[in-house]
Parts: sequence; C-alpha cells; structure tokens
Amino acid sequence: MNDEYEVIDVVSGGDTPIGRLRATNDEGAELSLEAPSGWLRQFKVGDIITATFIKKGASPLERLFAK
Repeated sequence: MNDEYEVIDVVSGGDTPIGRLRATNDEGAELSLEAPSGWLRQFKVGDIITATFIKKGASPLERLFAK
C-alpha cells in the first residue's frame, strides 16, 4: 500500500546522530521515522513523501507488487 504524507516536523543535525521526521496524511494518520541525521537533512516541512508499507515476512513477490 502506498500513501502520501506531508512532512510536518524534521529534527536533525547538531550532536545528535539520529534524527526524527514526522508526517501526516489526508486521513490524519501520522508517520514517525527515526533515521541518521545526515539522511534526514534532505527533507523540509511541507515536502510530500510516499510511504510503502510491506507486511513483515512478505515474500519477494509480495514486496515487488507492494511498490
């Protein structure tokens, strides 16, 4: 399942090696992601990101069609 989210908050940089990104979709669902701060610097508030959700233990074929 693919879903678009709008970035509402990005915390990265400084002395923190791990940052956090928060985003919401049109239905009010919130996505929170922790990742290396250097990688998160590419995002800013207002960016639209697409999330692909794949169930745990999915087969390679299921993963292919989830995208």
